[in-house]
Amino acid sequence: MGEQENIPQDLDSHRESNAKEKTDGDAHDLKDPVIGTQKPEIISPPQPPNMETHAEHLHKAPGHGWTHYLFEFLMLFLAVTLGFFVENWRDRYVENKREKEFIATLMEDLKSDTAQLTGDIVAGKNREVMIDSLIFLLTLPNRSSYGSDIYYCARNISRPVLFFPNDRTILQLKNSGSLRMIRKLAVSNEIMYYDQQLRNLQFAFEDENRMRDGLREKAGKIFDGAVFNRMFDTLRDSRGIMIYKKPEDNPQLISEDTRDINEYLSAAQYLKGPVRVIRLRQGTLKTIATDLISLLKREYNLK
Repeated sequence: MGEQENIPQDLDSHRESNAKEKTDGDAHDLKDPVIGTQKPEIISPPQPPNMETHAEHLHKAPGHGWTHYLFEFLMLFLAVTLGFFVENWRDRYVENKREKEFIATLMEDLKSDTAQLTGDIVAGKNREVMIDSLIFLLTLPNRSSYGSDIYYCARNISRPVLFFPNDRTILQLKNSGSLRMIRKLAVSNEIMYYDQQLRNLQFAFEDENRMRDGLREKAGKIFDGAVFNRMFDTLRDSRGIMIYKKPEDNPQLISEDTRDINEYLSAAQYLKGPVRVIRLRQGTLKTIATDLISLLKREYNLK
């Protein structure tokens, strides 16, 4: 039994001795046999941080099951609805701005038209008086005594009296489809009514142009063209229209044929019709333009 008890003790002592020798050997191996220093430790370069963002938790809707999908649907619906309202507001803002710009330019056009109409109405009235005077003088038995007045009236009634409306805004409104931007129905209706009367006036000018051409053809049979040529003047009136001087002498007709004179008188009488129509329509157009200006000032708070 004594020998058996000593065997474990000898084994323990032997193990402790081997462990000590191994430890001393490992310590000795750490020394470099040539340099005699410890080997440098290899340091790995730092790795760049992972830039991927994991934020799934930010997109997780609260709740489970159908509540999750309901929340996602509501968020999507709100986003679309908000975008729709923002876009609609932006379009309305742009259209309101464009509407005010159209109204401002229309106001300037109407003011220009009314100024031109004022002068044309006066000129039209004078033209009617000259036609009446010419017809009266040519029917006098002693018309040869009024040669200067006859030539002066005959030359002036054959002049064109044209009206060029400033319709840039109305044409733009119609051609570009921008008339829908005029939200006020009363204003839109008056603009269209004014445009209608403009076209009605242009039709009267076309009729007047045909009557005036017929008058000129008849004039060559009884009037001396050389006298008409001497009546030219370098001066112009306030509307830029050339002025014809009244002959200083008493020029005579080149034909006293009753038929030729009657044809000319008939042409002059036919010309008087569209001349009067133009004057009356211009007066109506001026009234409409003035009323439209007042309406625009009132509806859009303009001065």
